[in-house]
Parts: sequence; structure tokens; C-alpha cells
Amino acid sequence: MRKKYAISLAITFLLTYSSNVIAQAEMNAKTQVIVKSKYGSADGEFGLKVFEDQSWAEPSGIAVDLKGNIYIADPLNNRIQKFDKTGKFMFKISLNIQKKLQRFGKTINDITVDREDNLYAVSGHEQRIFKYNEVGQFIQSISLKEMDIAWDRWRGWRSGIYLQPKRISVDKIGNIYLESSNELIKFSKEGKLSKKWVREGGSNEASYFIEQTGLLYFSRQIGVWEKYDQNGNLLGTVVCEKEPLSVYIPTAGGQCQFPPKFIDKNGLRYYFELTLKTSDLISIVKVDQSGNLKRYKAPPVDIWQSPNMIKFDDDGYLYGYDYDNTKQEYWVIRMKLE
Repeated sequence: MRKKYAISLAITFLLTYSSNVIAQAEMNAKTQVIVKSKYGSADGEFGLKVFEDQSWAEPSGIAVDLKGNIYIADPLNNRIQKFDKTGKFMFKISLNIQKKLQRFGKTINDITVDREDNLYAVSGHEQRIFKYNEVGQFIQSISLKEMDIAWDRWRGWRSGIYLQPKRISVDKIGNIYLESSNELIKFSKEGKLSKKWVREGGSNEASYFIEQTGLLYFSRQIGVWEKYDQNGNLLGTVVCEKEPLSVYIPTAGGQCQFPPKFIDKNGLRYYFELTLKTSDLISIVKVDQSGNLKRYKAPPVDIWQSPNMIKFDDDGYLYGYDYDNTKQEYWVIRMKLE
């Protein structure tokens, strides 16, 4: 009965919502290997290790600045490496990590850049956000300790001591947003705590999205997004089933994706289609301002182990990575969805 219902639902979805997508053949993204290296600790190499229990420690975040330079977080080596847009190694930023890398932990959880090409790195081990300029000079750090904003999702109680960072972003005026378990925390450009949102339930899905205009979308519950201006004022609510240009995922039985993964400088929006069980990337959907869709075959990138290792730049280039554990090789791939 369940199988028949699933088939019926899939047919209804295809006929109702996906005529634009199905009508167009999947296209191939143009891919280029930018950085190719080995596992290791030398300049340009990356720490990547599989433990006995099959848990992983690997590069944990990628960021691309306005010049096309690429930053890669390398937590096993407690550093961030910078490459130019051709993949040439430029320099490394060594973080002063006081605690040893634990089996299930990361010394660097995610990285991002702002509109002035400053780099931000968040460390759950150090309970700090570190800020550097484009030449790697330290600017400031923001402490995450004793802020009464931590939620231990494994034990289900508020600790107020240890924050578990997932993702970091900076809007166009310098406000810093940190996602941690089921909370979203906003800091001012100076690093002062300014606002906090708490999400209902413990979903692993991303809970916020920041448009280049500065608008913030926050998902307090699955399928409902609250819209805020730059000052944190609530502008309204978007229920994704009613959003006319939303992209629906066939493998999720028509579940709506809103907002997109990224909006480039031309207003084009990008969505991911994933498998339900393994979260493998099936395809990427690009939507123009008129609502026309283009669908691209999944490029060879890994987004399951480290979802922060797939990012876009302003021009709509997508950056991801893959590896060969047998050869102990690692590479960063740049893709253009034309």
C-alpha cells in the first residue's frame, strides 16, 4: 500500500510541479580541478583521516573571496590554507588551538569571508570566532563562552557553557550569524551578541539563509521561514508550499526547498536535489528571475561528510571537493552552471 501511494504521489508531483524541469534535459556542469594535493601536513596538503569506528576528520569548510581566492579549513593540521583562483598555494593561517583534536570533534567547524575579504573561522574547541584580514593577519576574536546560548542536543539540556557550531555567515554590512544545533545567533560587526533565534525540534537541516540584499530567512520549524530585515525586524512569514518559484525534490515526495542554497549577483537562484537516505547530490537546479529552470547533473563532489565544503561565489561558480582514500589524493573542483 505504501509503495502504491509513493508511486501515485510521485506521478502527481511530476505532473503538477515539475513540468519545467522534466521538459529540459539535464545538462553537464563545466568542471575544473583547481587544487590537487595529497593527504599530509606540508603546505598545500590536507589532513584527512578515517578512524577505526569509521568516523572522519577532514577539511571542514571552504570560502571564496571577491577576487576568487580560495580558503580551505584544515582542522587536522589546525590551520586554514589560502590559494589563488588558479589553485596556487599562497599562505596558511595557523590557529592557536589549545585542545587536541578529539575523535568526534573539529578544531575548525566552518569558515566564511565578508564583503571586505576578511576571513572568519569558528572553532567549537576554542569556543571562539577568529577574524583575519586578506593577508592572514589576526584582527579579533569573539568568545562564545558563558553566553547562555548553548544547547546540548545529545543530552537535551541547556549548558550555557559549550556551543556546538555548525555554520557561519556574514551579511553585507558585517553582521555575523552562527548556527549551532537548534539556535541561530547574531553578532554585530564588533562582535557583540545582538539577537538569538531558537528553532523548534532538532532538525539537521540548515535553519537560515541570508540574501545579498541583507534579508534573513530563519526556519523556526520545518517548512516555515520567517523573514527579517537587517535590523532583525520581522517582515513576514513564507510557507514554502505556497512559494510559487520553489523547487520540489522528487526523492522527498514533493517536499519543498526554500530558500535556495545561493543567489548570485545576477539574481539567479541555485537549489540542490539530494537522495533521502545518503544525502548524495543528484542534481543542481538553477532558476532565473522569470522562474525558468535548468537542471544539471550532479558533479563529482562530496557534500555528505562536510556540507560546508561546497560553496558558491558571486558569479555562480560552485566549489566542492572530492578525494580518493586509496591514493590518498584530495582535490578542489570549480564548476560553472551555464
